[in-house]
Amino acid sequence: MAKVLVIAEQRDGKLKKSTFELVGASAAAGNETHVALLGEGISGLGQELASYGAKTVHVAENSGLKLYNAEAYVSVLEGLSKSLSPDVILASHTPTGRDFMPRLAIRLGVGLASDCVSLGFEGTGVKVRRPVYSGKPTAEVEFLGNGPRMATVRANALGIGKPDPSKSAEIVPVPVNLGAMK
Repeated sequence: MAKVLVIAEQRDGKLKKSTFELVGASAAAGNETHVALLGEGISGLGQELASYGAKTVHVAENSGLKLYNAEAYVSVLEGLSKSLSPDVILASHTPTGRDFMPRLAIRLGVGLASDCVSLGFEGTGVKVRRPVYSGKPTAEVEFLGNGPRMATVRANALGIGKPDPSKSAEIVPVPVNLGAMK
């Protein structure tokens, strides 16, 4: 069982479907699924994430996070990643995910597999497949070294399971110190 951190994407207080795909895939594999949720006025979204299998929702709520800002997001996510020490970090392969995940990988000193089309968990690790050579074949990615395994996954690649409203998650506030980035 891996400790997985899924970075949720939301816009105007509405979660993107690709977030539910990642949370559901991690939870269905029996992983300890944590979700990072950044923004303003978003604390009420925790129950929706729980219904897809999130065990813990880490909420970073700040007016400086209302609109996407790569520097602010990476700052918050770097601190959360270092304190949580996840085995795997996942985000959707959207314009936002494509922007902040490489920056976060550099800050954490690990590699990143991007644009993955499948995801499988093995123990505390993850196996991913991504297209190569203009998308004709795919290649399985092997992660080397220490630190979290990071990947972005295409939307609609995994499918969304049915939510279970009876599930609940622990909601943990994340301290946000953006300094001059506000």
